[in-house]
Amino acid sequence: MRYELAGYRRVFGIALLAACYAAIGLTTSSTLLVEVGMSYRDSSYLLGILVLTYICRPFLAVPATPINVFVAYVYGPVGFVLIQLGTVLSTVPSFVAGHVSSSSTGLTGRFADVQARLGGFRSMLVITLLPIPLDVVGYSAGLARIRRRDFLAGLFVGAVPWSLGQTLAGWSLQRYRAATGDGLVWLVVVCTLLALLVLAPILYQEHSSA
Repeated sequence: MRYELAGYRRVFGIALLAACYAAIGLTTSSTLLVEVGMSYRDSSYLLGILVLTYICRPFLAVPATPINVFVAYVYGPVGFVLIQLGTVLSTVPSFVAGHVSSSSTGLTGRFADVQARLGGFRSMLVITLLPIPLDVVGYSAGLARIRRRDFLAGLFVGAVPWSLGQTLAGWSLQRYRAATGDGLVWLVVVCTLLALLVLAPILYQEHSSA
């Protein structure tokens, strides 16, 4: 009974937090959010809100890219470090959920099978470089029983091109074309090619040994 009550409280808390974020998003313009962010960028309160947002992001089904671009716009090049840490922080919950789960069906299960075959750091590097949602990356890594060290290292290294591109997009939002949709499309293409370059030697070895 206590466990059920705690579960209901947890769901209620997440729903309440989601409602608060939705209310802010529906009643506040993006320009105002940027102005507030620029005004409080030296404050620890904004940093705390961003950390809370990264932690709660997977539970609210919020994509990471808008948050990352906002962070880069407010903090500039320093935002790269925050985006890297936020990426890892917001992917850990889905990794834990996958690790304690025994279900491996559907698209996520296929990614988990690929990761289990490739193994460890390389699989995390490849799947993070591919344009796949972070929640799928973390959950499939948990299903594949990737070691925590390989998960964190592969995720951190694989996220570098994404974080760098989003940092440039946010930092130069008002001046450079890199911040437009075309720039983000090129970012997806480059990261996908990097993933294929990492994956190609592995596939060649498997084909040669077959």
